[in-house]
Amino acid sequence: MKKKIALYTSTRADYGLLKPLIARLILLNSFDVRIFATGTHLEKDFGFTITEIEKDFPQNIFYRVQQSMQEDPQLKNLLIMGEAIQKYAEALVADKPDIAVILGDRYEALCFGIVCSSLSIPIIHLHGGELTLGAMDDKFRHCLTKLSEWHFVACEDYRRRAIQLGEAPDTVFNVGALGVDNALHQKLMSINELEADLGIQFPRETYLFTFHPETNSKDYGAGLLNVFLKQLEDRIKSQKALVIITGVNSDPGSGAIKGIVAEFQARFPTGKQVLFKESLGLTRYLSVMKVAMAVLGNSSSGILESFSMRTPSVNIGTRQEGRIRESSVIDLYSEQDCSDFDFNQLLTLKGAMAKATNHKSIFGDGQTSALMADEIAHILQKPALKNKIFFDQK
Repeated sequence: MKKKIALYTSTRADYGLLKPLIARLILLNSFDVRIFATGTHLEKDFGFTITEIEKDFPQNIFYRVQQSMQEDPQLKNLLIMGEAIQKYAEALVADKPDIAVILGDRYEALCFGIVCSSLSIPIIHLHGGELTLGAMDDKFRHCLTKLSEWHFVACEDYRRRAIQLGEAPDTVFNVGALGVDNALHQKLMSINELEADLGIQFPRETYLFTFHPETNSKDYGAGLLNVFLKQLEDRIKSQKALVIITGVNSDPGSGAIKGIVAEFQARFPTGKQVLFKESLGLTRYLSVMKVAMAVLGNSSSGILESFSMRTPSVNIGTRQEGRIRESSVIDLYSEQDCSDFDFNQLLTLKGAMAKATNHKSIFGDGQTSALMADEIAHILQKPALKNKIFFDQK
């Protein structure tokens, strides 16, 4: 009988990263691959992205758990977490997988980890050892590290940090980042295909923009965002540029950020200069990134994928502070940084990246999903871990 693997996904972001791993595991035909789809995937306000999973892997959505992702102004995401733990437990008790895979750092992912750990379902955690100092996700990620038996990290510094947290070295594997796999291997759409699909024409300058709440900031990053959008508005008008915006995630403060983005979009009502899409889907997102002058905002894709796509990124605020980054990332940490930002430097940087011959990322060479799948096969062949110990460094 094939071992059952449950891969947890609650957002378009983690699904996009998990996609090559899911495909690789299915291709091996050695596992019962089960997708645990929940969170914003099943919410219309966030693009109902379950349809993307249904299109890609219709036979593998084994768990489909509906939960509300609308935050309470006072209790923030606590009600969401309470409901998540109950519903996840009910789903997993009904048919327990042999192992679970969790990517990242979100609060609902932590709930899944708590349930799996309580039910003695071993966990493989992806992207541990990282820092995102501007988001509460930072501590959730480290909690998931401690709940998990095995760890697939994106670079050697992150491996060292996971071991520093007390994880045994033989359980922590530096395999690179799945986002690099997508950047190097995903079949992309041409500009003509994108224009036909989106109903727009791409000018000389196109920008891909996503901004999520800074959950460790009192104003969720709204002040920085307003200042930067004023600069961006001037650039759009002076250069007839195009900005394609993707939707905000479900973190606390999402309502405030959505409002600011909606006001900005309303200043360009034709949709030819500012186009909003709740979710582009992986293929369209990376295709736009490839042709864009830069990735703007604070999405992790501006840290992980953009370098391999030969596209610079402008990282606004502290949400991604602490993450290791390539030289193609320009950080704007203050309102002064945002107001002083000169878009012309992106023209130079984009040109230099296009001409460069060495684009090997610090996050791997595009073989991450293969390395992960092979290691998962080895893990499932071993006897189950009886007790997880805290590894003390000497």
